[in-house]
Amino acid sequence: MTLPLVGAILALSSILASLFSLSNFLRKKENFFLLSYFLFLFLHFLSIEWTFWTSGYNLFVIISSLNFPVCSYFAGWLLFTIFLCEKFKRRKYWIAFLLILVIGWIIGVNCMNCLVL
Repeated sequence: MTLPLVGAILALSSILASLFSLSNFLRKKENFFLLSYFLFLFLHFLSIEWTFWTSGYNLFVIISSLNFPVCSYFAGWLLFTIFLCEKFKRRKYWIAFLLILVIGWIIGVNCMNCLVL
């Protein structure tokens, strides 16, 4: 099994876990499920970045060059997350999630080879 395939399986399993946590949050309205949704969504973004990196592509350059499908995918998830948190009046969660993504972006851009296996 190659590394990009492992990354793709990890991305798929993390987004399914994220959707499962989201459905539990919508049913039970407990913050634990919302936080697990954020955790698995963050793991999904990281696994996509890792999969691109093991395939030889730099995801940060692809997003910075405004590649429409990739940018719309990430923007769609982020806008949906912001909408969901605003609907249930949990603004501090999406702001913290956005700050963590920005910090991850800064680390990923400045230290691309820190993830060497």
